[in-house]
Amino acid sequence: MAANPLSLDQLALEILLEIASNTTIVDQLCLSRTSRIFNSVATKTLYRHIELTSFRRIFRCCTTLEKSSEAALSVRTLSFDLLGHSMMSYRGDASVFAPFFRRINAALFQTTLLRSLILRLLHDRNGAALHRCTFPFLGHFGSSFKDGGDFVSRHPMITNITVLDEGLGIPTFNPAHIPSLAVFSGPAHLVPAIIPGRPVHSAKLWWPLLGFHKNNDTDSWNSPAIIRGLAQSTAPDGLMALENLFLDWPPLLTLASLGTSLTLRGLFIRSRNIGSSAYVAFLTEFVAVLPEFKQLYELGINFLHGGEVSPQFHRDEAADLEEEFWTIHRWVSLCPTMHAAKLD
Repeated sequence: MAANPLSLDQLALEILLEIASNTTIVDQLCLSRTSRIFNSVATKTLYRHIELTSFRRIFRCCTTLEKSSEAALSVRTLSFDLLGHSMMSYRGDASVFAPFFRRINAALFQTTLLRSLILRLLHDRNGAALHRCTFPFLGHFGSSFKDGGDFVSRHPMITNITVLDEGLGIPTFNPAHIPSLAVFSGPAHLVPAIIPGRPVHSAKLWWPLLGFHKNNDTDSWNSPAIIRGLAQSTAPDGLMALENLFLDWPPLLTLASLGTSLTLRGLFIRSRNIGSSAYVAFLTEFVAVLPEFKQLYELGINFLHGGEVSPQFHRDEAADLEEEFWTIHRWVSLCPTMHAAKLD
């Protein structure tokens, strides 16, 4: 005799969560209105990953998290980023935002199962949003660090730090803080304060225009100190992956020093402000420093050109592909350890 089939609400919670996670937000909202069981399932799915950039939506979300422990305990990754919002350019008394930060604090205080937290709240100079908050499982933390508070000291288990803006609070870090840091993302000038003595194996850096536009004056980049800092990682194999975000191309001397000082396995260079002629010139000269990378496994170069129109737009796609093929072929001949390369 065949067993009676299970009804949907008799399935294991893990199965229901898997089903809900593969539906749209609209479907999840509809599901939350069908029964108490599905309301709980939908809540766990809807609030698992939160990413908001609107003042109003952040306020409403925090109101819900403060009132609903089930929603708060469902959150695993949370990002409140108000970059570009009108409050960011406010120059008056920052105390007017105090109620907003208290609401965020009350919500975060409930989200004790967070794994990743990103906060960009310019006027929170006293760290009110994170006051008394502790997240035992937090692995990734991103902030502008304007307040230089003690949040990081309460979370030594953090392995991934993202420094937004200039990171003015970073110099206050005690060397004993974040002893297990493995991944660092932020402005290059903070490398000497962050990486030495920590097992960082991957770094994502951005550099200013200053050095390139002063006659390639490498001192204005402070490249030697930055490279020394990168080399002082205590990771078993040293720093293995480096992504450089340049607003313009760096002096080639910097890249050559990276090759001779680090045991890089991956190098990724991106630029957001370069003309096509400078880009072609860079690729031509880059081959001179490529042999310095003795263990490079993966290389990627990407650029979003500036005012000039790329000559690639005037050729057919076949010509572009052929040129890219021979460029990468030459890279591999100069760096035999390379197994993957990408040129955009």
